[in-house]
Amino acid sequence: GSSYKGKIFIHLLAQTLRMMLSVSAAAHKAEGKVLPGESLEKAMLQLKKLQATKPAGRGIYITKEIPKKTRDLFELFCVPFPKKQIKN
Repeated sequence: GSSYKGKIFIHLLAQTLRMMLSVSAAAHKAEGKVLPGESLEKAMLQLKKLQATKPAGRGIYITKEIPKKTRDLFELFCVPFPKKQIKN
């Protein structure tokens, strides 16, 4: 019942986000900005490498250095860069 409806809702959200990213990437193609390997999956794998660590005893997360290719993807998708420090 409700578990099935929840799974469908999550799937709908994921597909909506995927379509938004795909449309954003297509809009920037004319500017010469393209996805790595022309693949949204490869772009997602690259973004998955972005990490934040939480030092013991501190209420913040610290993001690691963001590589240029990843910064380019943030710009391609019109997403602001994450802050260096994120409060918990």
